[in-house]
Amino acid sequence: MLEAGTLSVDDALRGPSTPDGFEAWAERLRGMPARARADLLARADAAWRPGPEGNHRVADVYRALEADLDPRDPVNCLRIRRLLDEGGVMRLERLMIETERHAVDPEVGVTASLVLGQWDLVRNDLDRCERRYLDAIEASRGRWPAVVGAAYNNYARLCLQVRRDLEALVLARRGSEACAAVHDTLGAVYGRLVEGFVLAGLEDWPRLRDVCAWLRRELDGLPPTPRVSIEYGLHELLAELSIGEDRPADAFGHIARAAALAREHREPSWCPREVELIGAQAWAAMGRRDQALECVARGLADGPSDDAQGLLFQALRVRLLAETGDPSTAEAAQAFLHEMSLPGALALGSGVRLMRAQLAADALAAHWPEEAARAYHIAATAALHRLAEVGRFTRDFPDVSRPTPLESRVLDDYRRRTERQERGLRAALSRYIMDEVREGRWPLERFASVGDHICCCAWCGAVRGSDRRWAPLPESLKTLPSDTLPLTHGACPDCLPALRDSLREI
Repeated sequence: MLEAGTLSVDDALRGPSTPDGFEAWAERLRGMPARARADLLARADAAWRPGPEGNHRVADVYRALEADLDPRDPVNCLRIRRLLDEGGVMRLERLMIETERHAVDPEVGVTASLVLGQWDLVRNDLDRCERRYLDAIEASRGRWPAVVGAAYNNYARLCLQVRRDLEALVLARRGSEACAAVHDTLGAVYGRLVEGFVLAGLEDWPRLRDVCAWLRRELDGLPPTPRVSIEYGLHELLAELSIGEDRPADAFGHIARAAALAREHREPSWCPREVELIGAQAWAAMGRRDQALECVARGLADGPSDDAQGLLFQALRVRLLAETGDPSTAEAAQAFLHEMSLPGALALGSGVRLMRAQLAADALAAHWPEEAARAYHIAATAALHRLAEVGRFTRDFPDVSRPTPLESRVLDDYRRRTERQERGLRAALSRYIMDEVREGRWPLERFASVGDHICCCAWCGAVRGSDRRWAPLPESLKTLPSDTLPLTHGACPDCLPALRDSLREI
């Protein structure tokens, strides 16, 4: 036995009696003398067994004593590796920072970096998150196949959040396949979960149903700690599937189960706003717009109005008000469009801006032409940047940018279903641009980066933005009268090498 008032090593290894009792139990472990903690860690090491079953109690000991796990020590680095394999490390940010910086095993350091990328994602630091994932892929490619799979999965999650759906779909499938190849069941399941959320965003309900059925079958084989997170995500998907398949009343049972899991197991990824968001969509699908608006109001009250979720809540509010002809529609639309024009919305990525703006624009088109035109302009500009993003992805990831036959079928379905919508968006933008030209206003002021002129690549027609990035804009430019459009010409980075080669030949 240890000192009075502390736990015996045997009692400590039994773990907390309930999930809610973890913090009190961990505090008692941390209060043990240093020698007793060292003995407990050594006993925990001996109790670890290969494979996923039976290790969650040992992992609880490692989590409770994270302050004793110095990643510069090989034994402690092995313990951190086990923790990463077991999952549930999102609460251990300090340990992950130290591991990324000082891990004696570089593979463990890169894996910790992926966990920190998840924190960047939670905090909406998307650029830093993407840098971490790209560095991890570069560092692990050809060395650590399991880390490559995890990096693809995490990068897919980032693309999902910023609505780079096509990239997310391919990365998630590749990540799942890479994890399955090294018998990482959890990684394979997580990749399919991300794929499910992409399919929900694409409204591909038949394939989403297949993914949900597959996830249900795999749940029982997962370790207890990550199983809760996967089950939580599965119920979110089932709620969205219920709405998509015109069973909106069933969605409430699934979001209630997800919320209960989060509260019971202290699931850190739980966001109450997601419950309100799915609830709003379910009530709207049932024609209960007052209840949907109440969910929207609660969602906006629970968080910022200018993050990705806040803008979606605002766009939903505009749509719900427009559908009833509410007199406050124009005011709500103007507030939404103002938020969409601020730097914070630009930082969320072109995919988010495209989806949010088009949702509002389509609702406004019938009776609020001025607000609809502004929303279509935001959506169309974002769509052009999306084209550039897809091009960069194809260039930077040649090993994952060639879709498999299944992925090709998914993408072809998506293209067919959105082709008519894209034509309408382009036509709406063209009408808006012509109106602005006739009135003497310039809707493309973001691109007027050379004095009062728009800088256009003389070879491919891409346009340079005020952020000095290039976006393909030839279709929109063709809709404008050439004698009134103030153009100046340059060469974009993609065309410049060919131009230099031509000059050398001359």
